[in-house]
Amino acid sequence: MIRSSLEVASFGALVSMRLELQPGMNVILGPNEAGKSTLFKALQHLLLTPVHLNKRSFQQLIGPLLPVGGGDTVSCTLEFQVEGQRFRLAKSWGADAWAELHLPDGARITREEAVEARLLELLPVRPGTLRNVLLTYQSGLPATMADLEADRETVHGLSDLLHRGVLDTDGVSVGRFQEALDSQCQEYLRHW
Repeated sequence: MIRSSLEVASFGALVSMRLELQPGMNVILGPNEAGKSTLFKALQHLLLTPVHLNKRSFQQLIGPLLPVGGGDTVSCTLEFQVEGQRFRLAKSWGADAWAELHLPDGARITREEAVEARLLELLPVRPGTLRNVLLTYQSGLPATMADLEADRETVHGLSDLLHRGVLDTDGVSVGRFQEALDSQCQEYLRHW
């Protein structure tokens, strides 16, 4: 899954914002309270949180993200590609709860259960692996390690992803890959 843009209509303190993502590594920098964590949460909820939640789950997951100036709904959109095909996922939580997945051929899926089922097919790993490994905060790494020990499904999902990554190297040696990765990281970090 290659993410190409994240659009936030209203999510926490963020309003009417669009973030264009480039191929490769994207680094989001900013001062405290600039919205970096809110962008992360928007992406996390788009991929992992159903829109129809019971009252307790809504208060716990979405309540803290309701617009700062007031309002009863948060919504955002993610554009992404899977195997060269473009998709658009939009979700809204709150008084106006809905989910919509635009397919490459222009068709739309709007029934939440169907959107979630199709999203599961499109994700590169199972939700547990995505939540606990690929979408984790640095401060959450100790909990991630504990979760990995307790949840074997996540470990197997991560193992499958890494195995596919190795097989998809098209004959590039691990050493050459490491050199290219180190070079790319140095290039990105040189500007800090």
